[in-house]
Amino acid sequence: MNERTSGEIKLKKTVGRDVAIGLGLVCLLLIAGLGIAAAYYTTTISNRNNEVNTLNSRISGLNATLGQLNATISNQNRTITELNDKVDSLTTELQMARDGDISAQTAHGMVNNGVLTVDVRTPDEYDIMHINNSINIPYYNMTDFPTRLSPLAGKQNTQLILYCRSGVRSKNAWLYLNSTGYNEIYDVLGGINAWRALNYTVWEAPSESISLKEAWWMVEAGQGVGGTFPEMIILDVRDATAYANGHLPNATNIPYINDYDFKSEITSALSGKQNSEIVVYCDGGACQLSSMASSVLIENGFTKVYWIPDGFSGWVAAGYPISTIGKAA
Repeated sequence: MNERTSGEIKLKKTVGRDVAIGLGLVCLLLIAGLGIAAAYYTTTISNRNNEVNTLNSRISGLNATLGQLNATISNQNRTITELNDKVDSLTTELQMARDGDISAQTAHGMVNNGVLTVDVRTPDEYDIMHINNSINIPYYNMTDFPTRLSPLAGKQNTQLILYCRSGVRSKNAWLYLNSTGYNEIYDVLGGINAWRALNYTVWEAPSESISLKEAWWMVEAGQGVGGTFPEMIILDVRDATAYANGHLPNATNIPYINDYDFKSEITSALSGKQNSEIVVYCDGGACQLSSMASSVLIENGFTKVYWIPDGFSGWVAAGYPISTIGKAA
């Protein structure tokens, strides 16, 4: 090998070594740079995630606050609605008062405060049932009514409540009093029927005999959903044949034979009716069946029992309506 060849070989080795070293340094620098970049981006991503979490937390807090505000607004709207309803109710009551009308609810409060209350129904109606502490001044017509007003003398500036069965007679009485200088008079809309529909207390006559006229009023005006006695039971205690030949309208037939059998029948047929008004009748005259049946009813817890001494014969003689269509128990 000549000197030239040997020198070339040495040069190539030196160059190769330098290139290798250079490449190694370049690789190290690349690796270091990538590491730094990776660390930077990792830190940046972590910071961004923290910022996102912070924003989400704030958004959650704002949503919670918004929910509370919505709930508050909803409650306030509900309160406003309730207040508007009260205002409407008071406005209605005020207008009614201007027209001389009050609801049974308003009348109830006034009665409890001692306002003088006048029942303008008939004495028979009043004697069977009336609002506690009311006085009876019957209204029959505009001509007759003024002759009955001595209990109201000097009370032109005193609060007065008027009522009848459903509000018609009391309104007519109100019109007369209003035209003759009574300044604070009020008519109960719906009368004693509306009063009782709200379960307000009334005075009721104890169990007793009643006249044909009282019986007629109870039967004629008292029955049904809109009646004064919506749960009333009319009880015919005659035998089934007499009942089939004619009876009071809507009467139920439970024949009275003896105390034991009658008690058994009413226990079954009238279960849960102990506080209902029960009008009992038989043939009348010498017939005592209605009186005996009434005694059994009272002894067995029925609290509002009325019997008609004149019975069915008296009812027919008075010209009151009868029926041949009815219901046996």
